[in-house]
Amino acid sequence: MPSGESTVSVFHMMMNMKDVQPDVQQEGQSAVEFALILPVLLLIVLGIIQFGLIFSAQISLENAVREGARTAAVLGQTEGNGNPNINARVHQAGGGLDQSKMRIFVTPNSNSSRWAGTAITVTVSYSAPVVVPIINGIIGNSIALSSSSTTRSEQ
Repeated sequence: MPSGESTVSVFHMMMNMKDVQPDVQQEGQSAVEFALILPVLLLIVLGIIQFGLIFSAQISLENAVREGARTAAVLGQTEGNGNPNINARVHQAGGGLDQSKMRIFVTPNSNSSRWAGTAITVTVSYSAPVVVPIINGIIGNSIALSSSSTTRSEQ
């Protein structure tokens, strides 16, 4: 094929191609489709963020309970009433959580019942706030979380 023919065929091919530019109607359609899907997309993204916050609170709560149970196991009967020490350790370990929303239960409740080998259970309930505005309208202002840990008294 001579070089003149290939130039002419490319020229004819380019002349027969449609405009690559989208027309105005197609651009409007895309804007409408985006406006329809945007609220659903935002709801999904905000839901993922809120789930992450609640999951983080649950992990912090579990760590705080584990630390409280460990403190209870080590204290045993050695100190007076060990519950304030256990409560303080739970509050300290759950640093990112709102302390006023934590409820701590230790069983057995009295320190005199905790001799070596006794099972001590620390349970903490927590009301995790729902901070994402759209999501709290759907599931409420808080989510109840709870965690429990049992250890044997070492003393």
